[in-house]
Amino acid sequence: MSIGQLLFKKASLVVFVNPSGATIKHVLFLRLVSNPSFVAACIIYALATVMWTFALSKINLSYGYPVVISLSMLLTVGIGIFEFSEKITYPAFAGIILIVFGVSLLAVSSSS
Repeated sequence: MSIGQLLFKKASLVVFVNPSGATIKHVLFLRLVSNPSFVAACIIYALATVMWTFALSKINLSYGYPVVISLSMLLTVGIGIFEFSEKITYPAFAGIILIVFGVSLLAVSSSS
């Protein structure tokens, strides 16, 4: 999912930033759906959905969903920092620490 987010971001920078005078919504839509990064991101999301459905047959939703979402958030923040030079604030960093702590508590509680 994080790779999909990376590709969605790249597509948005091409399509929606300086759209070369294209103000009609359907023109922007056509530019978006013909963008290779957008298409690749959609394919990755489709594959992730299939893998997630399989994973749900093996794990508890109440454990798996928070773990997957939190890990995806952490990876996405990392991609934003390293790929797009996004800055992280101290409150955001504290939030990341809380996410890691929360996932650790989930892991401990599921093994009990």
